[in-house]
Parts: sequence; structure tokens; C-alpha cells
Amino acid sequence: MTARRKSGSKIGRAMLALCGAYQLALGTYFMLLRPSFLPEDLRFIGSSAAVLKATAPGLETWLQWVFAVLGGQMAGVGLLVLLAATGDRRGIVSSMTGMTLLILVAATTTVLMSAANFAIGSDFRFALVAPIALWIIALLFYWKSATP
Repeated sequence: MTARRKSGSKIGRAMLALCGAYQLALGTYFMLLRPSFLPEDLRFIGSSAAVLKATAPGLETWLQWVFAVLGGQMAGVGLLVLLAATGDRRGIVSSMTGMTLLILVAATTTVLMSAANFAIGSDFRFALVAPIALWIIALLFYWKSATP
């Protein structure tokens, strides 16, 4: 591989890692810090937070769960991009870092979504446990295949 190509590869991987870190930070903001109503939300709806709270008292709590799930999906994508940008091309899961990132992806996406659906009493909450089981089984098989 030429020096120019190696340099481009390093720059590309660094930029991908930066995109992944941004996505992870944005997802973390949505999961932990974003309020239910931003000023632009209220302007778009054409109402005040007080009116919304009075007419739909559960809306604010429900939105917190929605934003947590949305943020978890964002963070999960960011973790996968980081994994792709920084992982060993021969087998990213063979390292503990890769395995840890995949566990975090499962936690921020599927597990968080399932927890949110249990918290809001979703009719689909039990169906959403199945993907968690698939994640666990997949990670166990991946880990087992990666260890000598």
C-alpha cells in the first residue's frame, strides 16, 4: 500500500471515528438531558407547556421515554461507527474493546427500547424481549468463536 493510500485510510478512519463520537454524544444528550419540550417544539405546536401538561398530563413523561429510545438508537449507531472506524479489520469482535462496544450497542438500542416499552405499558412489550435474547445468544456465539 502506498504512503498516500495509508494516509487517506488513516484520515478516513479518523473522520469516521469523529462521526461516531458525535452520534454517540448526540444520542447521550437525547437519552439523558433533552427536555420534553424545547421552545421550538412549543412554537411549532402553537401551545405552551402549561397547556399541554394540563390537557395531556402524561405527555411529558411519555416524551422522555420516546427521546430516551431515540437517543439510544443514535448512541448505538455512533458506537457501531466507532467500532467500524477503530476495529481490527480481521475480526473486530476478537478484542475485548470490540466485544464491549457490541454489548453497549445492545444496551443502548434493544434493551433500552424494551425497558421503555415496559415502562409505558406497551402492548408489544413482551415481543420486544425476543430481540434481547437474540443479542445475548449472538454475542455469546461471537465471543466463543473469538476466544482461543
